Amino acid sequence: MKVSIIIANYNGSKFLSKLFRSLNNQTLNDFEVIVVDNKSTDKSLSVLETISKNQSFNFRFKLVKNEQNAGYCEGNNIGLEVAVGEYTVFLNNDTYVKENWLEELVKVMDDNPLVGACQSRLIEMQTGAIQMDGRLLDLFGWSRGLIIRHNKLSLSTTPFYCSGASVMVRRTNLPAGGFD
Repeated sequence: MKVSIIIANYNGSKFLSKLFRSLNNQTLNDFEVIVVDNKSTDKSLSVLETISKNQSFNFRFKLVKNEQNAGYCEGNNIGLEVAVGEYTVFLNNDTYVKENWLEELVKVMDDNPLVGACQSRLIEMQTGAIQMDGRLLDLFGWSRGLIIRHNKLSLSTTPFYCSGASVMVRRTNLPAGGFD
């Protein structure tokens, strides 16, 4: 398996159908999707069960049901325990992806063996404006979104770190146990 996509979900029922449609339309099909539900109190579980029963996916689907809301880091770590991909993508439940999204992320990683992680460009859903291409730390230690070629900050045009909304990491680069 080339890629494991982990989605930590808490009360994201209104986003899940569109997200899964976008994942099912990927040009790269060698991946699995693992949803870790963090004890949602909305209709997330019924939406996920309906999606899994009523759709034929181009990928393997796994649902992990937490007994409590473990949050972003621990929820993703639980997903890592069952993930088998060479690369791991951490993807927010309120995102939608273009058809070639996964193929392009894999291409960057395959073509650049020294790259440990990469993120996709994040676009504002309502406006279509670029939200960010990565994160910077300014002189005062504040995190700021970076937009490559549109950045007005004079500090750097290279991201300091990736946004957890959509980030691919080499499995070998993940620390034991995942996020702290």
